[in-house]
Amino acid sequence: MSERPTASSTDLRPRAGAEGHPAPPDGLKPGVPTVVPGSDDHWLTRPRTIRRLWWVFSAILALTVIAQWFIPIKGKFPLESTFAFAAWYGFACCVAMVLIARVLGWWLKRPESYYAEDDPVREPRDV
Repeated sequence: MSERPTASSTDLRPRAGAEGHPAPPDGLKPGVPTVVPGSDDHWLTRPRTIRRLWWVFSAILALTVIAQWFIPIKGKFPLESTFAFAAWYGFACCVAMVLIARVLGWWLKRPESYYAEDDPVREPRDV
């Protein structure tokens, strides 16, 4: 029966993790990728891809608004039948959600030391 090396072992061989990859450093979960700032080259983080996605999504949104000239919209209320109702209604709702989130953030915000005063483990600081 072979023994697995422990943290106090003098064996300096890297521990094997899943699928033969080296085990992560202590404190990290296996399978969670580590990201080094500035080295991420994922296709969604490239500026060229982001620019292209903005153009593609803008074109799709413009085409859906233009399509309303050719496809009549019959809503339950007269306001829903107006030109580009979904576009301006969606934009207005998005702006409202951002404003509500900012108000909630201001209202629910707590100081950084909010939980430190009741923490029995943390030693009191000399101020």
